[in-house]
Formats: sequence, C-alpha cells, structure tokens
Amino acid sequence: MFTVKQQLDGSFLWSQQKKMYLCISKKHMDRDTFEKQKPFAGPKKPSMIRRSVDNDYTARRMYMVTMVTEGRKPLFGYVAGNSMVMEPSTEAPHIVLSPLGMAIEEIWLTIGNYHSEVKVVALQMMPDHLHAILFVREKMEKPLGKVLLGVKQACNQTFRAMLPAEYVAVAQQYARQSRDNGLLFAKGFNDQILLREGQLENWLNYLRDNPRRLLMKRENPELFRVQRGLTYAGISFSAIGNRFLLQRPLKLQVQCSRSLSEADFQARLASCLQAARQGAVLVSPAISKGEKAIMRAAFDEGLPLIYLQENGFTDLAKSGGKRMDACARGQLLILAPWEHHNERLTIKREQCLRLNEMARAICSIILKIGFGIVVFILALSCLAMIAGLIFLVVAIVSALVLPLSADMPFSLEAMGLAEIYQNHTWVLVVFAIALLLLLVIPVYAIIHLVLSLVGKVQPMGMTQRIVWLVLWLIALCGVVPTGIMMGTYHDEYRQQRYKETHMFQGTVMSSFDKHYLQRQGWTLLKHENCNGSYVNDGEYFTGDRSYAYLDAGNRDGEMIYQAEKRMPVEPGTYRISCHARAQWDGVWIYATTPSSADKPLAQTRVPAFGNKGGEIWEQARNLLDSEDKVTPSELQRARNILAVNDGEGYGWSKVEVTVQIVQKDTLCYGVSTDPEFTGDTSHPEWFSACDFRVEPVDKKDHPKK
Repeated sequence: MFTVKQQLDGSFLWSQQKKMYLCISKKHMDRDTFEKQKPFAGPKKPSMIRRSVDNDYTARRMYMVTMVTEGRKPLFGYVAGNSMVMEPSTEAPHIVLSPLGMAIEEIWLTIGNYHSEVKVVALQMMPDHLHAILFVREKMEKPLGKVLLGVKQACNQTFRAMLPAEYVAVAQQYARQSRDNGLLFAKGFNDQILLREGQLENWLNYLRDNPRRLLMKRENPELFRVQRGLTYAGISFSAIGNRFLLQRPLKLQVQCSRSLSEADFQARLASCLQAARQGAVLVSPAISKGEKAIMRAAFDEGLPLIYLQENGFTDLAKSGGKRMDACARGQLLILAPWEHHNERLTIKREQCLRLNEMARAICSIILKIGFGIVVFILALSCLAMIAGLIFLVVAIVSALVLPLSADMPFSLEAMGLAEIYQNHTWVLVVFAIALLLLLVIPVYAIIHLVLSLVGKVQPMGMTQRIVWLVLWLIALCGVVPTGIMMGTYHDEYRQQRYKETHMFQGTVMSSFDKHYLQRQGWTLLKHENCNGSYVNDGEYFTGDRSYAYLDAGNRDGEMIYQAEKRMPVEPGTYRISCHARAQWDGVWIYATTPSSADKPLAQTRVPAFGNKGGEIWEQARNLLDSEDKVTPSELQRARNILAVNDGEGYGWSKVEVTVQIVQKDTLCYGVSTDPEFTGDTSHPEWFSACDFRVEPVDKKDHPKK
C-alpha cells in the first residue's frame, strides 16, 4: 500500500539541502580519511550494506530506504489488479496487505513518535519488501542506521507475536549468525540520498508505480527475467527484454560521429526512423549525443530497439520507468556483454569502440547469413540446371542415335516420347531447343555473376542483360506451350496404351483382374455398376491372404454381374460346386446350355452371411467338437478356418447345383446377379465366389473340371 504522510515541496527541499552539500564539498577529504572509511563503503559490497563514504548519516538529509524480508518471503501481502488499468480505478494495481503487513506499515508510519528528527514522507509496502522516503529534519545524535535498527527490532517483536511459527523457524536458521542478519528483514538496508532537483518527484512516482511494475513482471516473466549466456554473433550477453528482436531479419546500427553537422544528423535521424517504421530494429549503445537522440526518438514512437550497455545485471535487476513498459510491449531488448559492478565508472574509449563493434556484428550477422544462403541457393540452382542440361543433351543424342523402338535408357521409347516423335515431330524439336536455351542462359548468368563478384570478369552491361533476358523469355514462351502439348499427347498415348494392355473382353480392368480371368477361363457376360473391380483377394476362408476369387460389389445394390465358364459334356447328370458368399440375397450359382442361355436350367442361391460366420465356418466348429472322429490334417484345417478374421470367419459357404443334360452338349455354369436371368429381383451389395468344380453324378469315368 502506498502512503504519502506529508506532501513536501521537492524544489524547496533541494534548495535547502544544496546549501549543505556546497559546504561539505569545500572540505577536502584526505587520503587517510578515505582509506579509514573505505572498509565501510567498499565498491564491491552489495547495495544493502553499502554506505556513502562522504555522507554524514546524522545530518539533515532526505533518503529513500529499501528493506527486504529475509529470503524474500512475501509476508506483507500480495499484488492485485490489472496492469493495464490506471488509478483511481479499483482495478488498478495495488498491494493487498496481510495482517502482518498492516502492522509493519503502522510501525513505519509512527517512526516520528520515537524519533522526532525523522519524518516519513512516503511509504510503499510490497509483498516481500518496502520502500520509505525519510526526511531527517535536523541533526541527530546517532546515525540513521541506528534508528532503522530500532525499527527492525520493533518489527521483529510484531513478527514474533503474529507469526510465532515463522519467527521460530527463522530464528533457528540464523541462531549462529550475527543479529544484524535480522529475523523479519534481511541484513542491512539500501539507501539513496537526495542529490538533485526533481529527484524527490521521481522517488514518489517510483514508489507509486511499484505495484504496477511488479504485476507487469509477473504477467511477462520472460521479458523481465535476466537471461544469462545469451550468445549471438559469437558474443555472450546478459539480457533483459524481448530476445526475439535478435531474430528479426533486418537490424540497423545507429552510429553518429560527434562531428556530424545538423543537416546530416537530421537526415540520419529521418532515415533511421523510416527504416524502423518499416520493420527494422535499431541497435546502438547510444554513446554519442546524436545516437542518444535517435534512439530516444525511436523509443518515444514505440519502435523496436536493442540497447547495449557497459554495466551488467544483478540477478534481481529490472528495467525502470518507461523502459519497463517498453519491455512489456516487446519493444525493447537490453544487452550487457560484461559483468555487473557497483562502481560509478566513466565508460572508456576502448569500451565504446567495443560496444560499437558488437552492434555492428549484431546487425551484420543476418546480412552474412543471408548472403551465404543466397550463394548456396544459387549454387544448388546452378548444379540442378547443369544436371538437367547434361540429361537433356544425353537424351537428345541417345534419341538421335538409338533406334526408335529400342528399349534402352534415354531412348525415345524408354522416355515415352516415341509416339510424339512419330506423330508430332515439330513439337518435340521446339521443346528440346527451347528447354536447352532455358537451362543454358541461367547457368551462364550465375557463373558470370559469381566471377564478377570475385573480380575475374566485368559485370554485364545493361544491353547485354536485356538481350539475355529477352532470349530467356522467348525460350520460356517456347517451353510452356510445347510442354503443355507434349503432356496432353503423352497422357493420351498413355491411356491408349493402358487400354491396350489392360483390356479383357472389351472391358478395361487392372492387370491382376485380367490375368486371373484369363487364367481361370472366365467370360464376363455382364458387368454393370461394378466399380471397376472384378477380382479380389485377402479374405479366403482358410486364411490364405493371397488366394484370389471372383468379387464385385456396389453399395447402392445396382450391380449386374454374370461370369461364365463353358465345357463340352456327354449326356448325364452333373454337379457344379463352388465356395461363395454374399452380403444380401440375389446372388445365384447356375448351370445351363447354349440352347437355354436366356435362363438357367438349374440354380442355387448363395447364402447371405456377409463377411462373418458362414456354413464352412460352422462346419469347422462342429468338427472340433468331435476331434476323435477326424484325421489330424482335417483337424488342423478346421482350426485354420476358425482362426481367420479374429475367430469370426469370412461368411463362406459351399454351394452346389445339379443339372440334367439329355444329349451331348456344352455345359455353361457360373455366377449371376442379373434379375432378368435369375428371376430374383433382390439387390445384393457384394459377393465373392471361387473353386468351381464340375463332376458327373452318374458317370464315374467322366473327367472333372
């Protein structure tokens, strides 16, 4: 919680304090005095125990004092609100104090009751620390540190009374250490002295803005966490802010000589701001007056910036003021190449030069990488075009030398260009010449460009570039239309050749289907709405996944399919058997003769089990129930049948048809789903059939097929 105890005139306080410092500055501190006091204010000590060497802590002064809890424990409360909302809204960032925090705040606000020389100007309580602006109004008998030690002791007593468990734990942890380590607060305190006009207003603004800064830090932890060992351009940095600014493709170094004229500076300022507005990131240590002015102008516009600074960061360091808002917006990245130090040092010339070299390296690494990528792409493109050129030359020579129908690499037949050469010679010739120019010209241009970059040849003149560009465009205009024509012709010839090699009985089908039907001697009488599939494999009832069978289907039930075999027979009775399955009724195994070809003499419907179960599967299951009555081979076959399709079978059944032939004739048999032939108006979705056998019933010497 932020509390202003008394509103004071900062300018008046500064004018009074300035007189005291002018008096002190007249007194020269000799070397011995400095060395005696130095152990209490050494440059390497942490800020919490570091004191100003030449300051009298009993005199009239104004200080900003900071104390942190032991171990940075958030004992005083928590931060709440929205970092984007400003006061006086209740949603503005603020500290909600715990009971202990309220008690500690009360102790600090009543310091004047026990030390009348000290006035609490303002107090800001935070979850794990506090800031107080103290005004020592007159000379004190003891230094400020003794006053604050008494405040700590009072706070420890309150801590013990309100949180005894926490108090005992801390007391036991630091039992063997100095009392100065504290119990509630960490050892020592940080103090800043009012030294210049306007500093008090800055302090008050800092305290008032502290909750918002804490909330922003927690909302964007990656932007405010000190990043160690961030390596870029071969340099290791500590960083605070948006490190992704380093990945921007365009970065511009801001470097201005002190001798730059006003007109040149304004031109430089305008060019830098214009580049930043178009996406460039400005990079600079902002050393000279001109560099500071450019970076400040870009900062005020909210443009992306990378600052390089000489002093490093402590673990708890954070950017302050407007820089913190810029970090939260992702606008700012602060880089420090060296470690943190406590001394107030003037930056050296060597450090300035080194920081400018680092800024130059950060900006140039992308250019170097980009140049390398461009060269790499050009080299790959050149190699690819040279390879294409070599292939084209070899293809042209081979096509001219080898016979037209030679089945050898790079022959016209092997490249699928024989028909185009025979029927459209001019298209192929124009395409070859244009493609040759299309490859040769870029290869020549790339080689000439590389040689000119290394100083081996003179760069091309404008006229030469235009001539080569026009020739390349003419070649492109030749390649594109002739290439489209060749692609069209090649596709037509390919489809024609495919039909010739995949045609079976007037139907185009896959080579697998064609070879099966040819090998089995099947004739396709009808094949409407079969989705181009006539044969399949993978679901045979024995589990043999390479076993092929007749197979056709249509999800809408519109399939009309009839496949038939023929064989001469003598008069007698014949049994046609096969293995088949179907999804729905409407699939028939039939037998007939040419004289009765419009209808079957006999037919049997295929049982519709779908792709599960089936009569063959059921017979195998029954066979296992009588293991003692079957041979081992039959038993193993039954087990194989029952194991397929996760033990559910594929729906196969054995189907038989018996037909009487009264005179020497030709037996026609097969499978049909044609309702006009079978007389069944059912619409099956799919079927499978195979293993057709014909055997006589009343003639034992008749051959089987």
